[in-house]
Amino acid sequence: MRELTARPNLAAQTARRMATETEQIAGIQDVGEQHATAIRRYNSSRGATWFAPVVVALKSMTGEGQRCMLCSGSEAAQVEHYRPKNTYPLQALAWSNLLWICGVCNLSKGDDFDEQCQPVNPAEERPWDYFFIDEFGNFCAKWTPETNSLNSRAVETIRLYSLDRQALQETRFARLRELKRFLNDCVALNAQGQLSEEDLQTRVLDFHSNPLQPDVGDYFLNGPGRLEPVFTAFFAAAGL
Repeated sequence: MRELTARPNLAAQTARRMATETEQIAGIQDVGEQHATAIRRYNSSRGATWFAPVVVALKSMTGEGQRCMLCSGSEAAQVEHYRPKNTYPLQALAWSNLLWICGVCNLSKGDDFDEQCQPVNPAEERPWDYFFIDEFGNFCAKWTPETNSLNSRAVETIRLYSLDRQALQETRFARLRELKRFLNDCVALNAQGQLSEEDLQTRVLDFHSNPLQPDVGDYFLNGPGRLEPVFTAFFAAAGL
């Protein structure tokens, strides 16, 4: 998970079509039939030409490589309903309810959703208010002093989407080691007069735009991780 670009507005024609579909679902009084209609209308819409701009807009939010909005480790390929369409039929075709994620995260969550302890929504919230990445690349829930416990929403998000799965943790750790080596080398070359401040700024931008495990880059180059020694030394040398 990382900070995403703001959710764009859909073209008026696409927004109207989504609103019309939602109105059709809302007009059904029988609960069971309403749920069945929501699934049917979403499945039909997902393969329709008019829905394509929705997917394009979701992809535009993910950045380079179109990595999963949740785990950041895999290429996204599926529309995710933040509130599951099977239990929230009126959200089946609501633009604000849609995310773009990988199949592993989608399968892990399924229809699980706790209204009392909602998972963090990466399209609406800043992830680093809830999570941090430790020195070993582990994606962790932050501590909440007010409750003297781990942030419950962060814990629930990690559980729902299996964001602590071993493959992800190992990839984050490898990416973090690579980032630290890269920055240390840059600082050394700058001290030797071989790289200017401008060169350092260009290199860090290039690294940040790399699509491999972008949550690591976002946390340590844009987020709270900037304050760790290796990173403060680099940003000081880069004049940032």
